[in-house]
Amino acid sequence: EAQLRKVGINLTLKPLELPEYLSRTRGNTYDFTLRPLVAGIDVDTFLYGSFHPNSGRNYNGVNDPRLTALLDAQRAEPDPVKRRERIREAARYIAEHAWGLVAHGSNGFVLTQPYVRDFRPHAGRRWLPVEATWLDK
Repeated sequence: EAQLRKVGINLTLKPLELPEYLSRTRGNTYDFTLRPLVAGIDVDTFLYGSFHPNSGRNYNGVNDPRLTALLDAQRAEPDPVKRRERIREAARYIAEHAWGLVAHGSNGFVLTQPYVRDFRPHAGRRWLPVEATWLDK
């Protein structure tokens, strides 16, 4: 709240129990919400999930035919180079329309034994990859 006040935004955050939170966000009956979103292994998880009208996680109610076509096209594109360009086009289109604000951050902690070395949590999947992890004991 204090960080937002520094840029002229005054609000009071009200934590909700999960059932009420889900009911409000899925019913689009809120002024402002924070929700964790993770791109996962493939960016489609985030893009399609957050912005396609057929997704149950499209909490902003985005239903833009041009964006829907871009999201469908990137899903259907077998060539990785062409798919990357379709994804970038969709991301630029999303940024131009600002259906929601995205704030990146981490609020998690990872605890390990002192003998666990070179463990690096992955942003999307906290326990992967572990290729470089080793035990010093």
